[in-house]
Amino acid sequence: MKYLFIIYISWSVFYFFIIFDGSDISIIKILTKYFLGFGWSGQYYFLILFQLIIFSGLIYRLYDFFFLRILTLFFVFLFYFMYNYDNSLFSIFYKIGDKFFVYWIPYIFLGIWLSRLKQFNIRYKFLLLIFLLSPIFIPLEAYFKNYNFNSSYLTFSVLISSSLFSIFFFNCNVNIFSRKFEKIISYVGSRTMIIFVANPIFVIFYSMLFREHIEYESLFFSICAPFFSTIIVIISCLFLNEIISKSRLNGFIN
Repeated sequence: MKYLFIIYISWSVFYFFIIFDGSDISIIKILTKYFLGFGWSGQYYFLILFQLIIFSGLIYRLYDFFFLRILTLFFVFLFYFMYNYDNSLFSIFYKIGDKFFVYWIPYIFLGIWLSRLKQFNIRYKFLLLIFLLSPIFIPLEAYFKNYNFNSSYLTFSVLISSSLFSIFFFNCNVNIFSRKFEKIISYVGSRTMIIFVANPIFVIFYSMLFREHIEYESLFFSICAPFFSTIIVIISCLFLNEIISKSRLNGFIN
């Protein structure tokens, strides 16, 4: 918790000086705009995580009792519905937005269930079929809702698809075909924090650097550009991590 808080504060202050435009001079506006989930992409994640850590004991208790588990999920799904389909009620939840930890309880329940599962009897081919078909739910709900969501994260389709993805990978044995490839995965996987917190600054930097020199005229380039730009940003974040690891900031902001 302490480590996460240091990471959160350090990078929030850093991005504050990057994006602060001087128009918001009141303390309240500065706090709400730059430190409560709107300061930089990914900042919201820390706010959700802090809440889940604080209420983790309560969440585990709710899961352990079947009646409380069902009742909790019922109200969470009701909040999901109200948030996206009818926000005339529960207006306080609408104002809080998708950073309220209650919305993320189903994922915690799923994680607890999978961690305690002793045997998984669903066939691999059936899981693979579910894995391939589950993303279809998202555009279907988007079409039904006319793409008018308060938050794309808090939709039933994303919840269902993400849960099915998790179940598939939980039961999937991945064999790495190359030792070198395994080392690359391990290297990147152990440095996901710096990728998560530092990627916005590189997105801003490269956008400013190449905005006037790149034209998305061809369909091929429009498809390939996001893929290659993602790789470039990840490599940049990893390079930054190597610099930080050789300084006194190592372990504090990465």
